[in-house]
Amino acid sequence: MKKLLLSLCMIGVATTASAADFVDTESADNIIDFGVRVGITSSNLSTDIPGQGDNCTYSWKSGFSTGVVLDLNIRNFFSIRPGFFIENRSYNYTLIDHNAAHQQLSTDMGHTRRTAFNVPVLAAFHFNISNTVKWDVMAGAYFNFGVGDGKDEVERIVVAAPNNEPSSYSYSKSERDYFGDGEMQHRSFDCGLQIGTGIEVMDHYVFEITYQRGLRNTSANHYYNWEMHNKGWTFSIGYNF
Repeated sequence: MKKLLLSLCMIGVATTASAADFVDTESADNIIDFGVRVGITSSNLSTDIPGQGDNCTYSWKSGFSTGVVLDLNIRNFFSIRPGFFIENRSYNYTLIDHNAAHQQLSTDMGHTRRTAFNVPVLAAFHFNISNTVKWDVMAGAYFNFGVGDGKDEVERIVVAAPNNEPSSYSYSKSERDYFGDGEMQHRSFDCGLQIGTGIEVMDHYVFEITYQRGLRNTSANHYYNWEMHNKGWTFSIGYNF
């Protein structure tokens, strides 16, 4: 019985020590840590388009992200992490419109690309996996400011076969600004939620995955009450100094 109690006590002590190592609640070793990040993005939209929802599809496309982060360390396990990034994001869409009265079918195939300054402000938690590996979990808000006009390249195909008239086919290609006040354009400012996780090796080398979900309706189409919310992933590597 004594041996059993001794064994249980030793297990309890070991578990407590392990938990203390996993979550280091000591005062921060450094007040500020600085790091750089570079990665690829994958972006899309979540939409609610009255009258067009079933005829419009969106697909993920890639871009890039590069920037810097600051860890304002409160404790070894917790920090406030603001950052500043230049991001390039893209997605494709297809819009199909059927005009029964004129026996006409039109298809718009768009490819968008935009650049923005992204400013995340995150709470970051740091957990010790081993002496050389840390696991980071981040959550907070982001603020996105569009830079320039962006672009929306559109290919349009129109097929018509009206009654008692010859059928017709047309193809056209055009380009418009992504940001603007037009029916098919978007607001340049966005904000929303950002979450992420990552691994830090040897206090320097970082591998991170983050996800953003916009809370602001970025559609400039006020007349038809279109709803468009940005969403996107970022896969990055980095170095902490």
